[in-house]
Amino acid sequence: DDDVATRLVDLENLSLDHPADVLADVRGTANVNLRRGQEHRHADVHQQAALNLAHDLAFDLVAFTVFGDDLVLATSFGPQSIVLMHLLAQLRQDATIFYIDTDLLFPETYALRDELASRLGMQFTRVHSGLSVEQQGAEYGPKLWTRNPDQCCFMRKVKPLNSYLATKKAWITGIRRQQSSTRVNARMVEWDYRNKLVKLNPLVLWKREEVSDYLRHHDLPYNPLHDKNYLSIGCSPCTSPVLNGADERSGRWAGLEKNECGININVDPTSVHIKDLQI
Repeated sequence: DDDVATRLVDLENLSLDHPADVLADVRGTANVNLRRGQEHRHADVHQQAALNLAHDLAFDLVAFTVFGDDLVLATSFGPQSIVLMHLLAQLRQDATIFYIDTDLLFPETYALRDELASRLGMQFTRVHSGLSVEQQGAEYGPKLWTRNPDQCCFMRKVKPLNSYLATKKAWITGIRRQQSSTRVNARMVEWDYRNKLVKLNPLVLWKREEVSDYLRHHDLPYNPLHDKNYLSIGCSPCTSPVLNGADERSGRWAGLEKNECGININVDPTSVHIKDLQI
């Protein structure tokens, strides 16, 4: 309706100019123009971190105002999604956070899931393909991920996600432009053509150092594999440490021309156009 459309316009504008009342408490003396894609050259590291925090709190608050219970957060329990969990815990303790369980995650990832649930007091919705690793092996042969990783990712991640999001209006991810060459054009607000809903990427401009600083400042847990140079962590058979100076996601499917599982690949990525939305 018109009210939703108006608030969605506010959501788009939030990625350009953020409400002065939200920023007032944290901007200090920094003279920063918060506009998408610009470098914030006049703020020191601490001021910039405060501005980023205000930015994302405001973004998430407006998002929940627009979409309510039809907005969900996706997590693979990576550092950036932990930042988002912590932000959401301050806004809505009952926010829906889901993860895709491929049955092939690292033991450290499952342990982190349980620690975060206890620490933040939040529940995680498990999304699963319904296909066990054993069933997949019987039908497609053992270790499909070594022979056809795209098919494996589609069955265990992409298809279950499609089914889960079919009843939602918007989802939040922690993707950042810095992560890889496939994400450099990611927008803060996108229309997800594959799943036909709004996709929000609040941390798209954050740097890895900012994410790490946030976790340290709030004493938040993270996957210990990150300390062993596993900068992006997915399924254990397809994840390896990253070489110094390489893209954060270069340790995924190493040796193959692949660094995305498919859930964040949009067939026609674009900014949201209000006239195209059916909300």
